[in-house]
Amino acid sequence: MVLADSLPDYFDPHNRLHIAWNFLREARERFSPDELKKVFREEADKLAATLPDHLEKLSKSVATEMVHAKILCVAEDVNNVVMWSHYAQEHRGVAFKLKCLDDIDHPLIAARKVTYSDQYVEAGTALQLAEHFTGVKKIDLNSLVWETVFMKHADWSYEREWRCYWPLIREPRDVPHVDERENARIFDSIYFGCRMPQSVIEEMTALCRDQLPNAHIFKARKSHTNFDLVFDLL
Repeated sequence: MVLADSLPDYFDPHNRLHIAWNFLREARERFSPDELKKVFREEADKLAATLPDHLEKLSKSVATEMVHAKILCVAEDVNNVVMWSHYAQEHRGVAFKLKCLDDIDHPLIAARKVTYSDQYVEAGTALQLAEHFTGVKKIDLNSLVWETVFMKHADWSYEREWRCYWPLIREPRDVPHVDERENARIFDSIYFGCRMPQSVIEEMTALCRDQLPNAHIFKARKSHTNFDLVFDLL
């Protein structure tokens, strides 16, 4: 911007850094190119030295805001023995099959598939960061944050998770917990674990018949031919 014959396309007259560079451009005959490059190099080195601290501060700030949210996590497949072990009290719990209904304004419609990786989301390459800080080309930080929200370590890929995420940006952090009543039409089916006690099955069945009369009810059992589960309609 200072030494070129004409201003580059990315010049922004409202950018304070660009204003300063343009001022130098107008006075560049008073300095040699080597002198200008030396000044710029020294300032760039200072920024590079403090950059890790700034990125760590940004990361902590994003993490703080991310946890101030409502999250609903769902899985693709009910026939996952590891999920039943981890999330349903060793096959003694319940799984629900949920519907996405276009006529009901429900967060499930906005669910996004989780990606799995053994690497963090990066703010950008060295060149991308340099272009961001100099105003040449801004990094879309909002997209990076959303990418982080829907990412987990590769070891969790067996979950095949989809996630609904509501940031509570305009709500105070001391808001009490709220139970929201779901529309009964969302519940397609109910699955009882293969180790659920019979007395609990009877109690839960009566409750489901009363509260979710249109939902199908299944009881899981171990397959005799493979490691899968088999679900019998009750």
